[in-house]
Amino acid sequence: MRQFYAGMDVGSSVCEISVEDQDGQEVYHKKFPTGERHLLEVIQEAKECCRGKFHLAIEEGEMAQWLAGILRPLVDRFVICDPRRNAWIAKDRYKNDRIDARRLAKLLRGDFIKEIHHTEDVDRVEFKRLVQHYHNITRTESILKCQIKSRLRAHGVIIKEDRDAHPDSREANIARIPSLHGQQVLRQLYAFLDSALQAKENAKKLMVSMGRKFPEIALLQSVYGVGPVWACTFSAYIQTPFRFKDKHKLWKYCGLSITDRSSNGLPLGFHRLDRSGVSMLKNLSYNVFMSNMIADTDFKKSFKESLDRTQDKTHARLNTQRKILAVLWAMWRSMETYRSQGGAQKAARYQVKYLAAD
Repeated sequence: MRQFYAGMDVGSSVCEISVEDQDGQEVYHKKFPTGERHLLEVIQEAKECCRGKFHLAIEEGEMAQWLAGILRPLVDRFVICDPRRNAWIAKDRYKNDRIDARRLAKLLRGDFIKEIHHTEDVDRVEFKRLVQHYHNITRTESILKCQIKSRLRAHGVIIKEDRDAHPDSREANIARIPSLHGQQVLRQLYAFLDSALQAKENAKKLMVSMGRKFPEIALLQSVYGVGPVWACTFSAYIQTPFRFKDKHKLWKYCGLSITDRSSNGLPLGFHRLDRSGVSMLKNLSYNVFMSNMIADTDFKKSFKESLDRTQDKTHARLNTQRKILAVLWAMWRSMETYRSQGGAQKAARYQVKYLAAD
């Protein structure tokens, strides 16, 4: 059976598709408005033109999940690829939608693209969006706090502790600003901050409520330092523990793998952390690590053992962060609670709490 490879450049208003046969000849091309009806019509028309197995690739973007839900059932293979790996498309001086679509088809035909995992589980897709929404609001809260502190510092009012930004301290801080307009700006920023805090609380309730659908979330909280937010975050971003062949793939996805560039067997630079990956999962491992450093836990013992081996606090910390992620991943794969005695008791408490809430 003949093979056909399609690349689609997706825009908010216009899409462009190019289809090649297995010999690299373009057999179909069309530019059309972005919309579900147009997408269905074009794919059906392209398949009628190309009698054989139909492969389709698009680049990751804000509409990728929506397109996957529409187009995946219509083609033999649907691929969402990493645009950061498509240097031939991204860095070329001569770019337009047709060229990008044609090159995407060629990369797909040559199997030179890096596929990105997208689940078909609608609940998990929506859950990930809720988790991202919560963390976006958290970042907004942090930005507003920094803006308030910056405004106050501009008038010589130094705030270093969050308690100084408490509502009881606000008027005292605002009164120290000599300018009336400056005081009004600060009151507006404080009002924005209050709205962000309320939105964050509401988003957390939504996230935790939907998280009760997924049994691994109560399980993950058996690890010391993993609360409802981090358990939901790990579940939402990983989506399924079986997407990784081994823990090294997991570490790479979480931004904790080591990259070492070389040419002809000779190193081109020093070892460093790979900049790719999901920074939120890296933050998760760091926060859990810091929580374990103030308690007598297995991870604290692992850190001390790694420190004795490496004689380097940074390396020991990163090794412990990797171990934390590997433990969470292994627990989810086997659906077993954390093996320490305290962890098992904590898991039982969370399971009772979740069942009672339902």
